[in-house]
Amino acid sequence: MCKELLGITKILDPGNARLSLYSSVLQHELHSALVMKAILKKDDGSSKPVEEMKPLLLEAKTAVEDALEALKDETQETSGLKLYSVIKETKTCFEILCQEKKVVL
Repeated sequence: MCKELLGITKILDPGNARLSLYSSVLQHELHSALVMKAILKKDDGSSKPVEEMKPLLLEAKTAVEDALEALKDETQETSGLKLYSVIKETKTCFEILCQEKKVVL
C-alpha cells in the first residue's frame, strides 16, 4: 500500500515540492514494514538467513534514505524538523540492527 501511495504522490508532485512531508511519512512507514518483514521469524520459529533478509533490508535502507532526502528542504519548519529527527533516529536504529544481524548493505 505504501508503494502505491508513493507512486500517486510522485504523479501529483513529481518534484516533491508540496508533498514532501507526506512522502517522507510514507517512506518511513514502508521502511518499518520492510524491516518487520525481514526480521520476522519463520513458521518453525527459526531466524531467517541473512540472504533472505538482505533484499528487504536493502529496500528498507533506500526507503529511510529517501525519506530523509525528501525532508532536506523542510527542516526550517517545526513539523519538518521534528519528522527529520524521528526518521534520523530510525536510521540509526536500523544501522544498529544491521550490525547485530551481521548484514552488510
